[in-house]
Amino acid sequence: MVPVTGMALCFVHDVVHEGVAVVQGRKYVLRSDVMYRQQSRVY
Repeated sequence: MVPVTGMALCFVHDVVHEGVAVVQGRKYVLRSDVMYRQQSRVY
């Protein structure tokens, strides 16, 4: 997979996963949380 501007990986944090050792190069991890709420509709 090639990174493309505007693409994102959505990762569920409560699922157990396996980390793989870095064999060559570097591995970057960035975590960001998005918080939102639905606004009430005004009729």
